[in-house]
Amino acid sequence: PEAPALGAGLSSDVGRGGGVPQALIIDTDMSTDIDDVGALCMAHALQDLGYVEILAVVHNTGLVRGVGAVSSINHFFGRDEIPIGAYSGTWGHDLHGPYVEDLVTRAPGPILNSTQVPSAVEVYRRVLAAQPPRSVVVVSIGFLTNLAALLASAPDAHSELSGAELVASRVASVAVMGGQYPSSGPRHEWNFGGGGSDGRRGVPSNVSAAASSAVVAGLPPSVEADGGRRADLERRTAVLVRASLQPVRMAYVDMVGPHAGRPSWDPATLLVAVLGATDCEEYRLVGGGGQNVVDPVSGRNHWQLPAPRPTKQSYVMLREA
Repeated sequence: PEAPALGAGLSSDVGRGGGVPQALIIDTDMSTDIDDVGALCMAHALQDLGYVEILAVVHNTGLVRGVGAVSSINHFFGRDEIPIGAYSGTWGHDLHGPYVEDLVTRAPGPILNSTQVPSAVEVYRRVLAAQPPRSVVVVSIGFLTNLAALLASAPDAHSELSGAELVASRVASVAVMGGQYPSSGPRHEWNFGGGGSDGRRGVPSNVSAAASSAVVAGLPPSVEADGGRRADLERRTAVLVRASLQPVRMAYVDMVGPHAGRPSWDPATLLVAVLGATDCEEYRLVGGGGQNVVDPVSGRNHWQLPAPRPTKQSYVMLREA
């Protein structure tokens, strides 16, 4: 049976602008799991309703056709103009998943592969520089490779600010699907420490672990950071495969078959990003006054309370249905 919809109580004031569509940048690893597709489709549906504006979508692994899957979905919703950026590097090129090729082949958008788009950092910097101060919400539903590169980026033609300064100036909050709270224990969570051939079968990836550590430690203290607790966000599943939408149905059937559901980690994270850092009937925020700590080698994380410096970090727990 279908689970209750998280966020069924969205109001006309949803988003941080009180009726003004919330500006979003979505950072996805669309490839290994299907919940990225659900999250991007949810964002498009919320934009159709006037709740959000998708400024850009960037892909955070070296999978060449990953941006093609993003383009397929954007194209289906009639938004080919949304900028798409690709991870600069080959790490994660083997994270191809069962649905990406199908989307790119059978339901293609104008972009098929990463050679057709600029780097994710280029897109981040160009889009952020054009936005009003502290107006953008970043939704990270994959690895933190792009965000780490953005924070480390130098001034360029788009902005005289460094990456960290640009984030502090333009970003209101970052919602991250990653980690286990209050501690991941002896094993890393996938988005913080997994991925790539070196991250399979429980072996952490040096690339994703280092990027995760750099981001949670390097986010400017003025930026809200809401972490999604993986074990908690999987309590409710999004059964989308019965939908008539294409290519959404196509992707879900490729991944889980025609009658199964899938945990809604990424759609739930996107909804938290839109609703903002406040308790509501669907979830509550935990860990105020603390901060996330990720080991740069193992990718394991824990919540440090109190934090050694001022932060606006917290993590999310869903209320029982």
